[in-house]
Amino acid sequence: MKKVISLQFVLILLMLCNNSVSAKPNQDATKPSTLLWAVSPIDDDSKVLYLLGSIHIATKDMYPLNPIIMNAWNESNTLGVEINLSSPDFSFFGTQPNLMEKFMNIDATLNTQLPPDVYAKLRSKMLEVGVPDDAIDYYTPLGAIFTMELSEMAIDAETDIDDFSEGIDQYFIKLADIENREVVEMESIERQILVLDGLSEQIVPYITYLLDNKDNSNSAAEVKKLFTAWSNGNIETIEKLINTPFAADKEVDKQLKNVLIYQRNIEIAAKLEGLFADTKKYFIVLGAGHLIGNDSIIDILQKTEKYKITRK
Repeated sequence: MKKVISLQFVLILLMLCNNSVSAKPNQDATKPSTLLWAVSPIDDDSKVLYLLGSIHIATKDMYPLNPIIMNAWNESNTLGVEINLSSPDFSFFGTQPNLMEKFMNIDATLNTQLPPDVYAKLRSKMLEVGVPDDAIDYYTPLGAIFTMELSEMAIDAETDIDDFSEGIDQYFIKLADIENREVVEMESIERQILVLDGLSEQIVPYITYLLDNKDNSNSAAEVKKLFTAWSNGNIETIEKLINTPFAADKEVDKQLKNVLIYQRNIEIAAKLEGLFADTKKYFIVLGAGHLIGNDSIIDILQKTEKYKITRK
């Protein structure tokens, strides 16, 4: 049976990313060819903050990155990311037990946390992708769906696991380490846990929608379209994909996107504005879903009418 990657899952990775991926030369050099923005105060264009829309997963064909992106990197001296998972202060299993609890449950009660029909479908899918039978109930609903989706991604028939590479944000975190650059976080791990809490409140309708639509979807092709769009700077395609629903119920879909995207956009935009107060030159890497479309960080900054914002 052909495995498909859930587009909704990859879009979550866009926000909290084979040969068809290779970037093609932009035919019109006057048009933006990346998901990179330069932001400067209207009254002081000597201060420039670069914002790069990231994909948190990638393929090897996406590297090397566009020279426009790397030129901006070379002009900066400080990296900003949502969360620096490479920090020595971060340990998923050790210093962040609250985070671990969002994904695993030592009481093995997954079967009691979901409606029987949803649990049966989810359990069947987890077994199908190789999760051991005696391990399934130790996941939380959130942990179960993430594990299932990551497993399907790894064994997808059209994308060999060897083709996957580090995400764009992780690439720059490693590069910052090599170049001894400071890395600052736009969010705290505590804020990320709140995001997961908010997602957990709507996890049953999300899982139900995902399972009900999985077999009839063309998610593998859509995810490849997402990779290609990022490499080519095709913002219109990415914006269309971002608008993919996360739940059948429009109100639940709205609540999920509010938790995952919009509230965080407001908070991160405020933090970005504060960065202009110092002399550091920032290169900020955020999930692309935070920078595109209505109520995005770019949209929020534009509405202040205080900044000149240019897409590269």
